[in-house]
Amino acid sequence: MRVSFAMRYQNMTRQIGARQEDLSRLSDQLASGQRLERPSTDPAAWSQASALTDGLRQLDTYQNNLDFAVGWNNQTDQALNSLHDLLTKARELGIRAVSVSPELGVAELNQVIEEAVQAANQDANGRYLFGGDAGTDSALEPFSVTRDADGTVTAVSNFQSYNASESWQTSTRIGKNTTQVVNVDGRAVFLDDPSVDSSGGSPDDNILQHLVALRDAMQAGDTGTIQDQLSFVETAQERVLSQNSAVGARLSSLERRADFLTSLKVDRENRRSELKDTDLATTITEFQLKGTALEAAYKTASMLDGLNLQDYL
Repeated sequence: MRVSFAMRYQNMTRQIGARQEDLSRLSDQLASGQRLERPSTDPAAWSQASALTDGLRQLDTYQNNLDFAVGWNNQTDQALNSLHDLLTKARELGIRAVSVSPELGVAELNQVIEEAVQAANQDANGRYLFGGDAGTDSALEPFSVTRDADGTVTAVSNFQSYNASESWQTSTRIGKNTTQVVNVDGRAVFLDDPSVDSSGGSPDDNILQHLVALRDAMQAGDTGTIQDQLSFVETAQERVLSQNSAVGARLSSLERRADFLTSLKVDRENRRSELKDTDLATTITEFQLKGTALEAAYKTASMLDGLNLQDYL
């Protein structure tokens, strides 16, 4: 089959156009650093990269939830440490009152009570550490305080929803199928009997009220009641230590989870980068080769033009 000059020229023109498009594409990839600029570039790779991007967004959500859980538990750890120190101080004051003079340490114990109430009602961004789930009741302090005309605490009552009908777990999702309990059940820390609800319990069921009762007994010189209240304080110290250990274990678990999420995120980012990002070394080499081929095509086209002109001389 005879190939005409016009056909050869058209073929050469198409080759030049294709090489120009290749150079333009490679130039854009080098400038943007992105190999995948649109779905049509590589549909399969684009789909995989999009799925990885969605997965990374979900990992960011889990990481944010994890940060919330860690922050909450760090604050809880501090509150429980503070509460344990305060109970230790109250116990020391009570023992001294029995052995030396019942009235000694009353003013100091009043300060201990104030700080213990603050620890019990401590909040984290508007949500109380020991207030249970994020329902309507979580906006209210777990413990209410009654004061006399001088501002001295005379009673500390459990918040009315501190009962078995409420949810006292605050949870957050830290994985596709993993939900983490964030908080400590305040009943397990402060109440003598966490199973007794507000309607069946009495105002002195919580450790804060026991501190008030200890103070009152010291003022009255009632050594028998002082010793009774010291027993409650010692039991409360054990509860606080137990819950604090649980918080420490939870923080260790959250730290391991954070390490896992970080590793998973780095792996998925690397996989997405392999799909989307430009391989500079490879692309530069390809760009140079395409450029050389285009120059050769230009020269060939010029020669064809020259031959065509000679035919008419």
